[in-house]
Amino acid sequence: MNTNDLVSKIAAKRERLDSAENTKLCAEIEKRNALIAQICGMKDRIESILEVGNTLKENGFLYWHEDTLAHGNDNRLKKYGYNGAVVAEGIHHHVGFDAVFLRRTDRRIEWLAIRMGGCCGNYDFYTDGVTVKSELDSCEKKYTPQSKWEQDVPISHLEQFLREFPAFESAVYAWVDAEFS
Repeated sequence: MNTNDLVSKIAAKRERLDSAENTKLCAEIEKRNALIAQICGMKDRIESILEVGNTLKENGFLYWHEDTLAHGNDNRLKKYGYNGAVVAEGIHHHVGFDAVFLRRTDRRIEWLAIRMGGCCGNYDFYTDGVTVKSELDSCEKKYTPQSKWEQDVPISHLEQFLREFPAFESAVYAWVDAEFS
């Protein structure tokens, strides 16, 4: 075997590996975009639950309490079929209202979130039904149907949101219906 044959084999191997990686990456992008499209398809439902959350906040029924949120002890939705907190917290990592608004009374709830807390990942998930994004230390990258896909929103977060949102939505509505009558 001569040098040219060896060089050709090496180049061919690299080409096959690159092609396989590109195929895998394209499939991942396709899957991510399909999941994002499903979330954006729930825009009206997400906006409705955010409005309910803002009404709860404005009337003093959502609050920031370090012990409750920091230790994941908010069980208000449990008896209504949801095993997560009303407000997203970084201990159990379930869908909930974004907690940033709780520290400032002048802010509305803008997002549903899945907070990772740092130990289980640095990227938190957010959506308002129009934008789907991952955020790391206030360095955010987002996707909207009108913009270019800029940052990997973890597929696992998208799948988790799609799995948990219906249970969260149903539990919040059942909680409000039962507790505020």
